[in-house]
Amino acid sequence: MELGVFSAPPSLRGGSARRVEEALARRRAAEAERAERWAEASSYFRACEVRAAKHNAWATHAQAQTLSQPASPRGAEALAARRERLSALLAAEAAQLASERAAYDARAQADADAEGEDARLRRLRSANWEMRRREEERRRREAELLLHQKWRLHHPALRDVERRQAAAETRDAWEKEVAARRRREAEECERRRAAAAEAAARAAAEEAARARSEREERERRSRDLQRHLDEQLRHLKSEEARAAALREEAAAEARLRAELARVAEEREREARRRQQQALGRFLARQAALRLRQRARAVHEALQHDESALQQVLRALDDERGAALESRQRLRADALAAVQQLRAQRDRERLRQADLDFLFEEEARRRWDELETVWKAEEEARNKLIAQVLQTQQQQVQEKIEKNLEEQQQVVEAQKALVASVEAAYAELREEEEAKLKAKELQRTELDLQVKQKQLLQAESAVEERKAAEEEAEKLRLEEEKLQQELARMQVEGYRPQSVGRRRLLW
Repeated sequence: MELGVFSAPPSLRGGSARRVEEALARRRAAEAERAERWAEASSYFRACEVRAAKHNAWATHAQAQTLSQPASPRGAEALAARRERLSALLAAEAAQLASERAAYDARAQADADAEGEDARLRRLRSANWEMRRREEERRRREAELLLHQKWRLHHPALRDVERRQAAAETRDAWEKEVAARRRREAEECERRRAAAAEAAARAAAEEAARARSEREERERRSRDLQRHLDEQLRHLKSEEARAAALREEAAAEARLRAELARVAEEREREARRRQQQALGRFLARQAALRLRQRARAVHEALQHDESALQQVLRALDDERGAALESRQRLRADALAAVQQLRAQRDRERLRQADLDFLFEEEARRRWDELETVWKAEEEARNKLIAQVLQTQQQQVQEKIEKNLEEQQQVVEAQKALVASVEAAYAELREEEEAKLKAKELQRTELDLQVKQKQLLQAESAVEERKAAEEEAEKLRLEEEKLQQELARMQVEGYRPQSVGRRRLLW
């Protein structure tokens, strides 16, 4: 610690002024010595830096490659010339040194021979006295320095100044250290808080993304399931409409079959009635009357058959399936039969008109002829109507059987659709239950996370409170230590440490 301009107190003025001047002189000498040492150290470090730079330059791989390369002829000649000049210069300097040493030795020997023993003793005494004077001067300076340091240490004003300076410096150092420690702790706490907030935000974002993806997946599956259910319901409705149409068609076929059976039964009943009338009629000798009656009976039979076929046509026209090919074919067959019956009835009408002009013998002969024709026509007519009715009966029966099969298929399809819809609804219920369970589980996890967060916050608060208490205790101990150190320094005084420069190893 350098001394400032010192003004001696009144008690030291007068006789002690010389000591102050000596102290100032010693101070200037010390400063000069310190400057000289600093110059020596600076020159030493500069030399070390130059040496290290040269060493680094020479120790590099590039320098080694440069040195390992063969020199050019011109460079070799220049190097040889330099070596020759250096050798000549060294030889000349060595010869000059040898001549100077020989001359000095000769002059010293001559002086020694001329002086004698007394001169050598005087020279030794002079050298001894000079060494003693230098030693006494050194001891005197050291004693004066020790006296000055002792005076400086025991002087109340200087001790008070040093104590105040040391206390201020120590207090500043403690305050800086405490402030730096608090700043580091605040930065660490802020960093932990930011890291925790970032981790919480990242976890919340990941949880939100996962929940959003799960919700979108559930919504997509719900939409697909709902679309599948709608398609199944539409299919079920179409199957129900088809089943209703098949039931109506089956009812129409049943009505048609009943109508055909009724027509066949009515024809049989009419045929039996005509046979009974023919058997009960006694017209053995009245051929013309018998012919007219038989022609009338044939005409009535034709009308009856035509009306039966007309009923069949009306039944076919009333059906919804009349546009089908089979129904069109049946209707064409029935119309053809009706046309044949009408043509036969027209022929019978003409025959009946011819019978009015026949005599008995002619009527009898005509009876025999027409009886054969009537039987053949009746057989053909019965065969035609029976064929039409049988064909219709077969087609109706086939249609009924096909309708029953289709109804059975529709029923099975409806059962399968109902089972599929029930399975879809069961899956939908399971999905809803799983969704509710997932919500409950998520709510439970959230509650658990909230509890864990609250517990962590409580633990963090406890740790922070404990850390604050420890910090307060540490500050209290440091303050006590500082007060004790200040008290000790006030009692003992300020003693600065001598810190020398550490020599670096280069």
